Amino acid sequence: MAARPIKKLLIANRGEIAIRISQSAKELGIKTVGCYVREDMSHVPYMDEACELNVRSGAAPAASFNDIGALIMVAKRFGADAVHPGYGFVSESGDFAQACSQANILFVGPSPANLRTFGDKITAKVAAKEAGVSVVEGTASAVMGVGEIVAFANKFGYPIILKHANGGGGRGIRIVHEESEIETAYKRCLSEVGGTANGGVFVEQAIMGGRHIEIQILADTQGNVVHLYDRDCSVQRRFQKIVEIAPALNIEAGLRERVFKDAVALAQHVKYAGAGTIEFLVDEKANRHYFMEVNPRLQVEHTITEQVLGLDLVAAQLHIFQGTSLQEMNIIQSKIVPRGVSIQCRITAEDVSKNFQVQTGVISIWQAASGNGTRVDTFVKSGVEITPFFDSMIAKSITTGSSFEVARRKALRAVRETVVQGVKTNIGFLINLLEHPQFIAQQGITTLWVEAHTELMKEAISTAPVASSSTATQSSVDPNAIYVKSGETRLLEINTDATAATGWEEHTVKIHSVVPPGAGLGASQVPHTSISAEIDGTPLRLRLHGPGTAARKVNVKIEAPPGSIAILAPHDGRVVEVLFEEGEDIEEGQEGVVLSLMKMETIVNTAITGRVVKVVVAENDVIKEGAPLMFVQPEGVSAAKL
Repeated sequence: MAARPIKKLLIANRGEIAIRISQSAKELGIKTVGCYVREDMSHVPYMDEACELNVRSGAAPAASFNDIGALIMVAKRFGADAVHPGYGFVSESGDFAQACSQANILFVGPSPANLRTFGDKITAKVAAKEAGVSVVEGTASAVMGVGEIVAFANKFGYPIILKHANGGGGRGIRIVHEESEIETAYKRCLSEVGGTANGGVFVEQAIMGGRHIEIQILADTQGNVVHLYDRDCSVQRRFQKIVEIAPALNIEAGLRERVFKDAVALAQHVKYAGAGTIEFLVDEKANRHYFMEVNPRLQVEHTITEQVLGLDLVAAQLHIFQGTSLQEMNIIQSKIVPRGVSIQCRITAEDVSKNFQVQTGVISIWQAASGNGTRVDTFVKSGVEITPFFDSMIAKSITTGSSFEVARRKALRAVRETVVQGVKTNIGFLINLLEHPQFIAQQGITTLWVEAHTELMKEAISTAPVASSSTATQSSVDPNAIYVKSGETRLLEINTDATAATGWEEHTVKIHSVVPPGAGLGASQVPHTSISAEIDGTPLRLRLHGPGTAARKVNVKIEAPPGSIAILAPHDGRVVEVLFEEGEDIEEGQEGVVLSLMKMETIVNTAITGRVVKVVVAENDVIKEGAPLMFVQPEGVSAAKL
């Protein structure tokens, strides 16, 4: 590849990774352009320039970061000659990489062909087999329906694992232990990733109790490939990584070398360029490893590889795609030797006591840990709002020491010193995990370990306050607010002049969308709520900057039909599917509504047997925790009895 200097870099991402990329680019003398949506701007001050992305009507703000045409337009408008996609969003989009090439914009990542190969887990597996890499037994292509899944399970036995070809980050993947679970698992795999349009679902035998070991590779455009050792990502829950360690500990030397060899061979086979991660499931009892997938981009946990090798992987990416070889960067396999051990703990806005329910709200106080061997990558500061539109991770706490035990003690100190007020986090859970004897000994830690040890979920005592006393009030349903949803018609008193104290007019308003979801119109309204609405056919956008400045008093409430009991939303989210209609009978434990929050889906089961007398929500509605989803009249109870 001929030398092609980068002068200005568009960072097509948000949050901590956008900040991380901008820092490395600036150190190389490259100007940076950020992009943002109004609901998420904390990374903007770290950019030289920034452009707001339009949020299409009815679309979630996150969708703007997947708008290929808009991103290309931003790059052209600001004169960016290169784009770094970070991770997530368009980072694995062959179409985006192709669009960059057509616009003469350098894409800091693999070729469109590589992205299309590895962006689909089925074609990735084919490439792995061609390269001689060990793979798990599975279907050769996407299944056409439940029948094919049943046939596979009958042939190979349970458990099996269903994977969406375009899934990732825990989305579109389910383990099935018996036939009765197949239909629901199949539907959830499809809907979490977006239906059948993007590759469909394939099936594999499930290797239970293995270790999740991934290999960081780096390849230049001259055909040279090196591995940057491994990371252990076995500490995970529901396929979502929690704690990562580099290098991986206690792996038999011969097995480790075979994994390294396979990772490099696969990269060479497809003529890979850039940074990438090849993931394996390691069965230590059988002394075997199996290919899982390739992430053709920077990983969330790239940080710990950087720490033990003294490398800047973002800078390496930028050098590679400007034509610099690995040898010119002095990145030579024989010289790559880890020094010490590094641990990354993902701090998330989740309520562990409520089955890791995602939390939203304003972080009133944020104080990150510091000290020798401590690094914190985050976009958070005091006053930042955690919205339901993006991932629940708010920070990465990275600690490095001369040994695992030194790094672990630093990690424990760091998470204890982290101060978060305003939203609940998983800090207590991380403390329990870091103090667990089995984690300390690094024995028996597999992908099933976390869920097998429920004691990790118990309340932990931190040296720093984790949540303020006002958090519960902020996250609960406001009794003075009426929550609105798209499609409803409400009678509102509206003042289009937010500075005026008088002049309120009564209008019938049709609600189109509400941001944040399920926001209430009432005395304690959270600032910056945006409501897309319509008055007498005229589009209207209401933006509330404080109590009563744009709208007040709603005179229509959702009232429970006589004799009925409400099925409530367990958390904020978007309605994916309503599984019952009014008038249908429902039994205790049946699936009633499917909700989605931050791309993950949960099923709301009914707690009573009876008849659905009123369905309050519809598909794509955004709702708030505690909002009624449907009303059920219990069996044997009539309206007259109330």
